[in-house]
Amino acid sequence: MKNSYAGSETRPWPFSWIVMGAILVAIMIGSIPLLTDTSNLASAILAPLFAALGVLVEIRRRGARIGWLLIFIGAAIILGTYATVMVSAIETPPLSTTPGMFILLLVADTSWIAVVLPIIILLYVFPTGRLPSLRWRWMPWVGLGATAALLASEAFGPEIGPWDSWQIANPAGFGPPAAIEAIGSAGFLGVLVMTIGGIVAMTLRYRRSSYVGKTQIKLVLTPVALFAIFFVALIMTDFSPTATSAFTFLTTVAGVGIPVSITIAIVRHSLFDIDSVMSKTVTYGVLAIFITAVYAIVVVGIGTLWGVATNQAWHCRSLP
Repeated sequence: MKNSYAGSETRPWPFSWIVMGAILVAIMIGSIPLLTDTSNLASAILAPLFAALGVLVEIRRRGARIGWLLIFIGAAIILGTYATVMVSAIETPPLSTTPGMFILLLVADTSWIAVVLPIIILLYVFPTGRLPSLRWRWMPWVGLGATAALLASEAFGPEIGPWDSWQIANPAGFGPPAAIEAIGSAGFLGVLVMTIGGIVAMTLRYRRSSYVGKTQIKLVLTPVALFAIFFVALIMTDFSPTATSAFTFLTTVAGVGIPVSITIAIVRHSLFDIDSVMSKTVTYGVLAIFITAVYAIVVVGIGTLWGVATNQAWHCRSLP
């Protein structure tokens, strides 16, 4: 049977090995210091996970180009995290903005674009590495437009800096603030359009695929779609700290599932029955939660009764 992945029978070029290995080693080394910081623990896990699984996918299915997309996401996560850490360490707003400081602030504010948009692109190109059809050739232009609008709203806005602590006058800012805000809103709208279009594209690809293709898409669609939905919800609820924390956690959890599911779907030659696996996962998960709850109730109940009895005993002993 002819392999549907173009170039999958050829070995990766030696130069590709060197580049992928260098990027992976750099990301893994950069992730080590972040492991001691609980606020950056998710980035320390996600960055090497995306990169390592991207290397594995690229080696096994080089023609699909999905692996390089995963590696790019891992690199963007680690670079954005370090930029954010460096900016967060600045307690007093600088009096003047040097070109280096401006670039650092811009990277810290916009690094999420380099993570989110490639994940949304996966909805369009998985598992073949190509768009479903020529009808979807508008997608790259929408992505470029959304990226340009979001970058422009940050680079040319009246102020720049971490939104949750301090802001300084942007030396590159120009134009009415309302116009800059409208450009940023247009960028977010483009991200929303790409997300909806990606879900539609993968659904149509699913309907036209074989059993193996449907199994691959079913395995990957869930975490990617959940990530996109949670991220859009995160943007729309940034006014609420509680909602922001909740959707940040959900986005991170869904993000972990993306490279894992893609790797399993592409690398495995004979895919398992995903419906059976999902059903068993839900069943065992509910059972584990039930057992944990019963255990907690029993332990806490016994501990409480033991504490009450002990206190009463000591109270009786202390009586004259």
